[in-house]
Amino acid sequence: MIEARYPIEREMAGAADAGRPSSADVSERMFLEFRDSYDLHEISDVVQECRAALKHAPAHSYPALLEALVRERLSALAVAATPVSVL
Repeated sequence: MIEARYPIEREMAGAADAGRPSSADVSERMFLEFRDSYDLHEISDVVQECRAALKHAPAHSYPALLEALVRERLSALAVAATPVSVL
């Protein structure tokens, strides 16, 4: 969250995050889904990148967009990391 010096700044910073899931919550949910491919730290890094990419997304659709983007990126990374077998 934004470090604020004045009460109105703290209030505005809190309003910006209202209705948005915490990074920890999203990371834990994605870890349950991708634990065979990534550790929690790697997933948390992707969550932070996706939060930054969606910083201007509408609040009402933000939670679904965030999880979808994280899932898409983790899935793409897993496919890219899968070795191709040559017969």
